[in-house]
Amino acid sequence: MYIENGRLCDFLDGFIDIINESQAWEIWMNKRTGMTWEEFRLSVIPQDISAEEVENAQQSSENLYNNLCGMIGGER
Repeated sequence: MYIENGRLCDFLDGFIDIINESQAWEIWMNKRTGMTWEEFRLSVIPQDISAEEVENAQQSSENLYNNLCGMIGGER
């Protein structure tokens, strides 16, 4: 159904969010962090990021890749 409606990415994003929160809950339950669940959750689960932050990360990754290729003499 999700594939037919072109919403597979939405399904997968939601599924990954559920898994991440579940894992964070298990960690929080078994560790003494001194934080409330909400404080802990916000500190370990990435929040939505802006398009500018995505662009900056992409540019940084591309620069790193190009530098590594230059160091090892590889071609891009």
